[in-house]
Amino acid sequence: YLGELRELLSQCIKKDAKAVEIVLINRNDFDAAFSLTCLNAAKKAGLLDSTKSTATSWRGVATYDEIKSFIVNFDEKVQFSSLQLLVDTRKSTEEFNDEEIECIYYFYESNINIQNPSIRQSIIGMTKKFFERLNNLIKVHRRKNEEDKITKIFEICVKFQDFAINNLQDGSN
Repeated sequence: YLGELRELLSQCIKKDAKAVEIVLINRNDFDAAFSLTCLNAAKKAGLLDSTKSTATSWRGVATYDEIKSFIVNFDEKVQFSSLQLLVDTRKSTEEFNDEEIECIYYFYESNINIQNPSIRQSIIGMTKKFFERLNNLIKVHRRKNEEDKITKIFEICVKFQDFAINNLQDGSN
């Protein structure tokens, strides 16, 4: 039902942005899956584009500790939705902040052994989007001659590469 709920929520948001505001204000009254559905729908609709993240708050609507609690939730779909919230964006050159990178890395540390094949495939797709976004950022920073930002992105890539290599297991896919 989660997919149907997301679609219904997206339609409500397109018709009236106030609908998501009401849900976001009261989202602590809902379970993690519904909260993430609302956050993802609001992000997809562009309602969070104007709000900036801080060191403690993602786009002013969720704390990074809250996102980390979603990452280690017992429901694998909630875990994936938390990754999707951080990675999936309407703009392929949107910068990641340090806290988002930390949460994404925490996701992989915590969920390296997800057993559900469909969720694993979805994570692979989202991982591809993550690295495509980093690649697009490198291209933008090259055009602007921002070598310090390029170096930072390469450091992020090396960190994830080292993590992947260090967690290779016999028979893993």
